[in-house]
Amino acid sequence: MTFKCEKCEKEFDEKTSFDQHTVAKHSPEAEKKESEKKVKKQTPNKSGGGKGKYIIGVLIVLLIAYGVYSASTAPPAPVNPNVPSGSIHWHPTLEIIINGEKQIIPAEVGIGAVHQPVHTHKEDNLQGVLHIEAEHPTDDIMKLGFFFRVWGKVLNENCIFEFCNDGNKTMKMTVNGKSNSDFENYYMKDGDKIVIEYS
Repeated sequence: MTFKCEKCEKEFDEKTSFDQHTVAKHSPEAEKKESEKKVKKQTPNKSGGGKGKYIIGVLIVLLIAYGVYSASTAPPAPVNPNVPSGSIHWHPTLEIIINGEKQIIPAEVGIGAVHQPVHTHKEDNLQGVLHIEAEHPTDDIMKLGFFFRVWGKVLNENCIFEFCNDGNKTMKMTVNGKSNSDFENYYMKDGDKIVIEYS
């Protein structure tokens, strides 16, 4: 003999199983619990549940996309045409004349435990050859004033070494035979012939 549940049409071989089923599934308490479960599934969580997480995820993706777009469309950093973009080994020459007397630029200025990017060597210092060697040249090292700082000497529009404009004597600078008033701010180039004269 089988026992059939009229509400859900399940069949049971034993009466005890049928009775347990009826109490567990179809008693007023069981039906109340079942309807509460259905209501919970249909009512959204106060925190937004899955929808909230979805919205946050979309916002994060949009922010990342905006960042990538902004970076790719931002104007490039200004490029100084006086500063090379790649590795260099340049040789400008510097001649200094004070009161008619040519000054000797010492050998191995900037050579030491750490070589400075602008320095002199023994084999060509008497000719005033400066060596500019840099993997990634910067604005500062390309300027003539950088070499004077490495050397420990003064150069500006008014003074060279301890000699300064005083009304009777003045400084002048030429680069490749042309007058130049940049002095310490002059951007050196390969093969330049720089002459500074105080007289």
